[in-house]
Amino acid sequence: MSSGTEALAAAKQREGEIVRFLREMIAIPAESGKEQARCERVKAEYERLGFEDVRFDGLCSVVARI
Repeated sequence: MSSGTEALAAAKQREGEIVRFLREMIAIPAESGKEQARCERVKAEYERLGFEDVRFDGLCSVVARI
């Protein structure tokens, strides 16, 4: 099985979880200069998924290491 096929199969298994996360992201207002709440949600998701070194960089972007 190719890595692309494996990735698609893994995504299909987590489809409900992925849809829920995306719905939450869409529901969080994030106008220019007011993205903090959405960034916090992304950070929390990275931490939940077990990413390492999850943090904000100097531009308030979420950075993580797998």
